[in-house]
Amino acid sequence: MVERQVAFKLSIGEFLSAEYVKTDGWNPNYLKTYFGEVSRINIIGTILSNEMEQFGEIAYRNMLIDDGTGSVYLRNFENPNAFSGINVSDTVLVIGKPREYNGERYILAEIVKRVDPRWLEVRRAELALRKPQTEEKNMVEEEIVSQDQVDTKGAIEKVYQLIQELDSGNGADYNEVITRAGVPDAEAAVKKLLERGDIFEIKAGRLKVL
Repeated sequence: MVERQVAFKLSIGEFLSAEYVKTDGWNPNYLKTYFGEVSRINIIGTILSNEMEQFGEIAYRNMLIDDGTGSVYLRNFENPNAFSGINVSDTVLVIGKPREYNGERYILAEIVKRVDPRWLEVRRAELALRKPQTEEKNMVEEEIVSQDQVDTKGAIEKVYQLIQELDSGNGADYNEVITRAGVPDAEAAVKKLLERGDIFEIKAGRLKVL
């Protein structure tokens, strides 16, 4: 499983108001937020439109999403048919990267997954509990060390595969995953997978691979 950057939870309003920074070389472009540099995002919102668009010879998927704080377009150029099953009024979880073209900001969508509408309220509560990076600096540094240790022990890979094996369609039970993983860092591994956007909770206590 390829290591991904953490998909940071933002509201669309925060996504639109943050400073967009372009970098050189292979370094990813990012948003400068109160919570640090964000090059991969995780948002939940409602789909307002889902259309195929044409730019010259390039066809791409163009979806408008709103979460109550703002609206932004989700775009996919590599596989425009990937999200054709997403309908207007669907509540979705989105993992993607910030992009800007000709002054217009949008999200280059990697994952668009339909979720229960109640997750909108859960996400609003999660966002309200966050603290600026300066208040969390020490805690974040400790968390990074802990997560690096998890990676080296292979716990993340084991937990990821176990969730796939235990999911018969309704997600894998969280407690069963932790118990059967048989590693001391199983809970930290689940947390890291959720942050990276590799898995999500379809409902409380049920984990599913994206």
